[in-house]
Amino acid sequence: MEISGSLFILLIFLALFIIPVIRVNLSPPVARYTCTPSMPLTNEAVSFSAEGSRATEVESSIKMASYEWDFGDGSHGSGVKINHTYLDEGAYEVILVVKNGRGKSDETRNSVVVEPPLTITKVQMLTCTNRRGSWMVEEGIRSSLRRACFLVVPDDSETFDTSLLVDYREEEFGEFVDSRGIPVGTGTRINCSIGLYSREGSLLYEKTLTAQTSSGTYIVHGPLPDLYGNALSTFMNSVYYKYLGRLLATSLGVGDEFSVLVSALQDDQQLVRSSAIDAVKDVGGIRAVEPLSGVLLDDEEFLVRIRAAEALGGIGGEGVVGPLIEALGDEDSLVRSSVVKVLGRLGDERAIEPLTYLLDDESETVRRNAEEALMKIQGN
Repeated sequence: MEISGSLFILLIFLALFIIPVIRVNLSPPVARYTCTPSMPLTNEAVSFSAEGSRATEVESSIKMASYEWDFGDGSHGSGVKINHTYLDEGAYEVILVVKNGRGKSDETRNSVVVEPPLTITKVQMLTCTNRRGSWMVEEGIRSSLRRACFLVVPDDSETFDTSLLVDYREEEFGEFVDSRGIPVGTGTRINCSIGLYSREGSLLYEKTLTAQTSSGTYIVHGPLPDLYGNALSTFMNSVYYKYLGRLLATSLGVGDEFSVLVSALQDDQQLVRSSAIDAVKDVGGIRAVEPLSGVLLDDEEFLVRIRAAEALGGIGGEGVVGPLIEALGDEDSLVRSSVVKVLGRLGDERAIEPLTYLLDDESETVRRNAEEALMKIQGN
């Protein structure tokens, strides 16, 4: 069937102008919102944002006209962004209704769970000598407290249950050279004393954290190494820094220090796990054998496994020998070499047979260390 010229023009007109208008009139906007923090505390300001709301693709030229909020506690508000504070704990259904310039609307609703704070605390930086990073340290401390359900208030607030006093100091430390012996800069040593006090002034928890630029030779192939950043990274990846909030909470009856440190053995950062190994050993003693054995046999990073082997050697006793013998089959020769040395120091005769097999190991270092370990155990 042939289409006349006038009919063809009419169809084009409908496709370009009439049909899109009909589709626009039939298409409502899409309501979306986020809240920060996602699990707020009572008396804590919660930031709600409807910036994720949008017009549909076919009506992208139509502006949004209004954003109306129902916070579920009898309070209402309007605007793309808005703050709200819940006075009581509980689950609240928050409703957002968005409307576009053509009068079309959409709503979304989600539940916001509000928890009571563990305690209301203020953070006071007593001394802060720094080169670049003290603000990062303070923000990290506040975030760690918040994750542990501390409601952090300004340091000049008169309403608080506890106060955290932080004495953070940095000082120059050592001269560092590259592989050619050429100076590359001065390192940094960090000392940070932390004390949690009740409103009446009783000490609830205290800890001193230290870190410094790692020793060793720095091989320079381009820009100079960030010696300060090395110290700061070591400090901020300390288990007592990253898990500070949860550790402070133990002084208020929530959990215990050993359990918190053991949980840090599963942290996604290698430096944190390494730091946790030493802390678990120091705090747990014989209780640390089981979790540290798990790290020795299962952690994905060979340096962490080596550190776990050293920690088990430091604990000693019959219970550590079995996991160490099992670790002699590690795929990494550096781990096997470290485990061999630890077994040699322990002197347990159960290690003689498995160490004998390692006299044929593919690694010369492992073979040499196995021979030395056997001589120690057998008293030769």
